[in-house]
Amino acid sequence: MKNKDKEAIIEVTFFTLKRPLPSLLELLGEARPQRENPAELAMRIGPLFSFLPMPVLFDIDGNDLLIRYPEEPKDARDQAAKLAHRAAQRAESGDSAGAASLCRRALKRQPSLHSARRDLAHAYVELGDDDKAKSILLQVLCCNPDD
Repeated sequence: MKNKDKEAIIEVTFFTLKRPLPSLLELLGEARPQRENPAELAMRIGPLFSFLPMPVLFDIDGNDLLIRYPEEPKDARDQAAKLAHRAAQRAESGDSAGAASLCRRALKRQPSLHSARRDLAHAYVELGDDDKAKSILLQVLCCNPDD
Protein backbone atom coordinates (compact mmCIF):
# COMPACT_ATOMS: atom_id res chain seq x y z
CA MET A 1 0.00 0.00 0.00
CA LYS A 2 1.42 3.37 -1.00
CA ASN A 3 1.46 6.26 1.39
CA LYS A 4 0.21 9.27 -0.54
CA ASP A 5 1.25 12.71 0.58
CA LYS A 6 -1.67 14.94 1.32
CA GLU A 7 -1.39 18.52 0.25
CA ALA A 8 -2.45 21.10 2.76
CA ILE A 9 -4.45 23.95 1.36
CA ILE A 10 -3.96 27.19 3.19
CA GLU A 11 -6.31 29.98 2.36
CA VAL A 12 -4.86 33.45 2.74
CA THR A 13 -7.05 36.52 2.73
CA PHE A 14 -5.38 39.74 1.69
CA PHE A 15 -6.33 43.11 3.09
CA THR A 16 -5.94 46.19 0.90
CA LEU A 17 -5.12 49.69 2.10
CA LYS A 18 -5.77 52.44 -0.43
CA ARG A 19 -3.75 55.56 0.28
CA PRO A 20 -3.24 58.79 -1.68
CA LEU A 21 0.17 58.53 -3.27
CA PRO A 22 0.93 62.29 -3.15
CA SER A 23 0.46 62.43 0.64
CA LEU A 24 2.70 59.39 1.15
CA LEU A 25 5.42 60.92 -0.99
CA GLU A 26 5.01 64.18 0.91
CA LEU A 27 5.75 62.30 4.15
CA LEU A 28 9.02 61.23 2.54
CA GLY A 29 9.72 64.77 1.38
CA GLU A 30 9.47 63.74 -2.27
CA ALA A 31 7.48 64.92 -5.25
CA ARG A 32 5.76 62.51 -7.60
CA PRO A 33 7.94 61.84 -10.64
CA GLN A 34 6.58 62.27 -14.18
CA ARG A 35 6.90 58.55 -14.95
CA GLU A 36 6.15 56.29 -12.04
CA ASN A 37 8.16 53.09 -11.86
CA PRO A 38 6.19 50.79 -9.51
CA ALA A 39 9.29 48.77 -8.58
CA GLU A 40 11.24 51.91 -7.62
CA LEU A 41 8.25 53.25 -5.73
CA ALA A 42 7.94 49.99 -3.77
CA MET A 43 11.63 50.21 -2.86
CA ARG A 44 11.20 53.79 -1.55
CA ILE A 45 7.87 53.34 0.21
CA GLY A 46 8.21 49.68 1.23
CA PRO A 47 10.22 50.36 4.40
CA LEU A 48 7.38 52.55 5.72
CA PHE A 49 5.18 49.44 5.76
CA SER A 50 7.75 46.91 6.96
CA PHE A 51 5.70 46.28 10.12
CA LEU A 52 2.86 44.68 8.11
CA PRO A 53 2.62 40.91 7.64
CA MET A 54 4.64 39.72 4.65
CA PRO A 55 4.38 39.69 1.71
CA VAL A 56 3.42 43.33 1.25
CA LEU A 57 2.44 44.07 -2.34
CA PHE A 58 2.20 47.53 -3.90
CA ASP A 59 0.29 48.71 -6.95
CA ILE A 60 -0.58 52.12 -8.35
CA ASP A 61 -4.16 53.01 -9.26
CA GLY A 62 -4.18 56.53 -10.64
CA ASN A 63 -3.35 58.81 -7.70
CA ASP A 64 -3.65 56.02 -5.15
CA LEU A 65 -1.21 53.49 -3.82
CA LEU A 66 -2.74 50.08 -3.11
CA ILE A 67 -0.99 48.19 -0.32
CA ARG A 68 -1.95 44.51 0.02
CA TYR A 69 -0.87 42.25 2.86
CA PRO A 70 -2.11 38.98 4.38
CA GLU A 71 -4.77 39.48 7.01
CA GLU A 72 -3.85 38.11 10.40
CA PRO A 73 -5.83 35.07 11.67
CA LYS A 74 -9.04 35.82 13.57
CA ASP A 75 -7.77 34.39 16.86
CA ALA A 76 -4.68 36.64 16.67
CA ARG A 77 -6.90 39.65 15.93
CA ASP A 78 -9.15 38.81 18.89
CA GLN A 79 -6.18 38.45 21.26
CA ALA A 80 -4.67 41.68 19.97
CA ALA A 81 -7.95 43.55 20.51
CA LYS A 82 -8.09 42.39 24.13
CA LEU A 83 -4.49 43.41 24.74
CA ALA A 84 -5.07 46.80 23.10
CA HIS A 85 -8.12 47.36 25.30
CA ARG A 86 -6.08 46.57 28.41
CA ALA A 87 -3.34 48.91 27.15
CA ALA A 88 -5.85 51.74 26.79
CA GLN A 89 -6.99 51.15 30.38
CA ARG A 90 -3.38 51.26 31.60
CA ALA A 91 -2.76 54.50 29.69
CA GLU A 92 -5.89 56.07 31.20
CA SER A 93 -4.64 55.19 34.68
CA GLY A 94 -1.26 56.80 33.95
CA ASP A 95 0.76 53.60 33.51
CA SER A 96 2.47 54.48 30.22
CA ALA A 97 5.12 51.76 30.57
CA GLY A 98 2.46 49.10 31.11
CA ALA A 99 0.43 50.48 28.20
CA ALA A 100 3.49 50.36 25.92
CA SER A 101 4.22 46.76 26.91
CA LEU A 102 0.64 45.66 26.19
CA CYS A 103 0.59 47.55 22.87
CA ARG A 104 3.81 45.81 21.79
CA ARG A 105 2.28 42.43 22.68
CA ALA A 106 -0.89 43.32 20.73
CA LEU A 107 1.18 44.32 17.69
CA LYS A 108 3.11 41.03 17.79
CA ARG A 109 -0.21 39.25 17.34
CA GLN A 110 -1.69 41.72 14.85
CA PRO A 111 0.92 44.00 13.28
CA SER A 112 -1.74 45.88 11.32
CA LEU A 113 -3.73 46.95 14.41
CA HIS A 114 -3.74 50.67 13.80
CA SER A 115 -5.12 51.76 17.18
CA ALA A 116 -2.45 49.81 19.11
CA ARG A 117 0.29 51.35 16.97
CA ARG A 118 -1.06 54.85 17.59
CA ASP A 119 -1.45 54.18 21.32
CA LEU A 120 2.10 52.82 21.47
CA ALA A 121 3.38 56.05 19.97
CA HIS A 122 1.43 58.06 22.55
CA ALA A 123 2.87 55.90 25.35
CA TYR A 124 6.38 56.58 24.06
CA VAL A 125 5.62 60.32 24.10
CA GLU A 126 4.50 60.03 27.72
CA LEU A 127 7.66 58.06 28.53
CA GLY A 128 9.82 60.77 26.92
CA ASP A 129 11.11 58.54 24.10
CA ASP A 130 10.51 60.96 21.25
CA ASP A 131 12.59 59.06 18.69
CA LYS A 132 10.51 55.88 19.04
CA ALA A 133 7.30 57.91 19.13
CA LYS A 134 8.23 59.76 15.93
CA SER A 135 9.11 56.56 14.08
CA ILE A 136 5.84 54.89 15.04
CA LEU A 137 3.76 57.99 14.34
CA LEU A 138 5.20 58.03 10.82
CA GLN A 139 3.88 54.47 10.37
CA VAL A 140 0.50 55.58 11.73
CA LEU A 141 0.37 58.46 9.25
CA CYS A 142 1.33 56.19 6.36
CA CYS A 143 -1.57 53.89 7.13
CA ASN A 144 -4.04 56.66 7.89
CA PRO A 145 -2.94 60.16 6.84
CA ASP A 146 -6.08 61.66 8.41
CA ASP A 147 -5.23 60.29 11.89
